[in-house]
Amino acid sequence: MKKTLCTVLAFLICFTLIFTLLSCDNTDVPPISSNDDTTGELDNSNSNSNLNKDEDSPYKIVRKFVENYNMKSSDDIENTKEFIYEHRLNAFDGAYAIQGYIGENFLTIINYGVYSKDSIRITGYVDSIEEATEIIVNTIGVLDSTVTTEEWAEIQEEIASDTTGNYINDISYYCIHNYRGNNFEIFIDCSNIDFAS
Repeated sequence: MKKTLCTVLAFLICFTLIFTLLSCDNTDVPPISSNDDTTGELDNSNSNSNLNKDEDSPYKIVRKFVENYNMKSSDDIENTKEFIYEHRLNAFDGAYAIQGYIGENFLTIINYGVYSKDSIRITGYVDSIEEATEIIVNTIGVLDSTVTTEEWAEIQEEIASDTTGNYINDISYYCIHNYRGNNFEIFIDCSNIDFAS
């Protein structure tokens, strides 16, 4: 009796496992980047040529950031792709994002927040500290126009120091050397978006 019960139980477990595996369909969720814990659906129909369309679009804030950055910088964010950011943290799950390149440097711009999409985060990997400094300085300039000359000098020193936990007003940022990839990881986060209003 015990042997029959174990056999039936094993059969049910195997059947349930097979049924579960067959019912899963992961073909419509391609990976976005090998550098983070995200997946999502790319909207390949959007590129730089139509970033300014649909002002009521949920991508309005990230589009506006790219537009403002490109006006400020001599090196534009190009080859952009819009997607819905999916993440294990509620603040990032369902966030609207754009991935693009400044030269060979890959960036992700995410408009996120738990209750409303009221924050923006820019992450990426760049080849040199000079490129990292230029991207961070241009980004901070887009996000906060009140930064003083003295604060700019301090920002550039902090970027070069290879430390985390740097703040100015509502913006946190860092650039650290990624020894494994022999490049530099940049991070900029702003909890007070006012450039898109």
